[in-house]
Amino acid sequence: MPLFVAGSDDLHHLDDDPVPLQLGNACIECGDARSELLARDGVIEVLVHALHLARHERRSSCHGEAATAASRRMQRMVGTIVAIWIKRAHRLPLDSVLEARLVQGRGVEGSADQGGWRQITIISEEAWGDAVAELGREIDPSHRRANVMVRGIDLEDSRGTSLRLGGCVVNIRGENPPCKLMEPMRAALKPHWRAGVFGEIVEGGTIRVGEPATMEPRLQPGAGTGQSRE
Repeated sequence: MPLFVAGSDDLHHLDDDPVPLQLGNACIECGDARSELLARDGVIEVLVHALHLARHERRSSCHGEAATAASRRMQRMVGTIVAIWIKRAHRLPLDSVLEARLVQGRGVEGSADQGGWRQITIISEEAWGDAVAELGREIDPSHRRANVMVRGIDLEDSRGTSLRLGGCVVNIRGENPPCKLMEPMRAALKPHWRAGVFGEIVEGGTIRVGEPATMEPRLQPGAGTGQSRE
């Protein structure tokens, strides 16, 4: 609920968002309950100023965090391929392998998913760790049914970037949101793109566990020659 200030004649609606205000030894939590403050001359003016200051500081902090994240995404990130899986058929367990062949414009060789933009799916080891920590119990990452897991690469908001896996290149097309089959992890996987991303293979070849994974800020014109590197 919003905070109201009682003036001489009526109540003035100040804010809809919960913002804590510290006045002397008392702390008023806007949004916690309807508050009516009967004050002497000048106190209401100070309260209004404090409210606007608190909102400004909160928004500045949020903008600062967003800018930091955006800056990080514009930098080159280097990590490692830590797991590879092949989905032989839908709804069946995935096969864990040490290497796999990526086919340009198609997908992971032997996988049930071929063509379109969703040719390969990728998750982050760190993001998966955050999800299982929030859930409170260990779950094998193969349950996400992704093709590749990388370490040291932040996949959040990575749409439009180029991810090099070994000698192959993947154009990240977007977030791969968790479906209803991911219960009870679905809620823990929703924030920060924890469920991973999907992409289009623009340079094929063989990838192996332990090889480097490198994310460039954005695909350069002409990326994806259609060549295959083994």
